[in-house]
Amino acid sequence: MKSDGCPFEEETSAAVISGVWPESLRAHASDCPDCLDTVLCGRALNEIAVRPGSPAESPVSASVIWVRAQYAETRRRISRADAILLSGSLGTTFAGIASVTIWKWEILRQWFSALAQSTSPYFPLYALIATAAVILFLFEETFFPGR
Repeated sequence: MKSDGCPFEEETSAAVISGVWPESLRAHASDCPDCLDTVLCGRALNEIAVRPGSPAESPVSASVIWVRAQYAETRRRISRADAILLSGSLGTTFAGIASVTIWKWEILRQWFSALAQSTSPYFPLYALIATAAVILFLFEETFFPGR
């Protein structure tokens, strides 16, 4: 998205709201993509404003819609960067866990064999519940979006 719009965008927005179009502005708006977007958004908002049950206030200006679109684009880019950073940090975490597991294998093997000899018949159930809890905690946004 471009950060700067057409210098005639405000005039175009005012013309859409008022319905009064100077011929030079009409010719410009038909050729300029930014002004054409303003016209399309303004007309759609005017249609919404005249529907029964809609508020009697004037429609939102095209510049507000443009700022919101820029904000959404910025958030999308940040989300992509966050995903890259998250995958890198998860990869590093798993590599660290694998390294420690290999390094301390004998101690871990003894510990797991002691757990396996546990007399509780519910040990596999506890392990399954703990694994599910960790997965839900790590991927909460995947399972419960919008929380």
